[in-house]
Amino acid sequence: MTTVSGGTVSTDGAYTVRTFDTNGTLTVSGGTLTDVQYLLVAGGGNAALPQSTYVAGGGAGGVLTGNITIAAGSYPVIIGAPGNNSSFLNMTANGGGQGGFYGNGFSGGSGGGGGTLGVTHINFQNFVGGAGVPGQGHAGGAPAGGGYPPFGPGGGGGAAGPGGQGTLDGVGGGGGVGIPSDITGNMVYYAAGGSARGPSGIGRNGPGYTGYGAGGGYDLAESNYCNRLSAQPGVLIIRYLSV
Repeated sequence: MTTVSGGTVSTDGAYTVRTFDTNGTLTVSGGTLTDVQYLLVAGGGNAALPQSTYVAGGGAGGVLTGNITIAAGSYPVIIGAPGNNSSFLNMTANGGGQGGFYGNGFSGGSGGGGGTLGVTHINFQNFVGGAGVPGQGHAGGAPAGGGYPPFGPGGGGGAAGPGGQGTLDGVGGGGGVGIPSDITGNMVYYAAGGSARGPSGIGRNGPGYTGYGAGGGYDLAESNYCNRLSAQPGVLIIRYLSV
């Protein structure tokens, strides 16, 4: 008889779901697990660090998903803190890129949004969002006007879509949308990019903004947009026919 241990266990009809939201070990003994659905999410990247008028959104953590076979053995699970990789078996999901502060967004699983230069324009150039890892996430959005104030900075890239560009009216770009998955038995969005803050407001949050692997940014529900949200850590979820 095949036995499995590790993670937090739940069931969905005839299926077992195991969730790892911290480092751990998946152990399979007595047989092989076949047709295992997995979702591996890295930690999201933080928004541009200073609390200021111009804050580019952080990129979401990279996402890998599919179906695999797991032979008997013990397998370490590494869950990325914000900005860090998650890994399982021979797979690595890359941590999200940080939003750019007066500069380009950082690359990652999904790229951080591009920043906006401050009031002092030294060596001004056109800034861009950071690149995402192909197959894991999307690029961050560019600031409007190349980054020249008072234009808005870019939003962080999401697992299922790019970050939004800042506007010429000074509103930050929206965060890229997260990826939908029903691996737990319910449709949930994971790893959305963080919304950017500009002097005239913040961009729209995408589905998955507060879920695993989300990039850091600002909460659209706050009318004074002072509620800055940190990037979210990653997760591993596996689903298989109960044995």
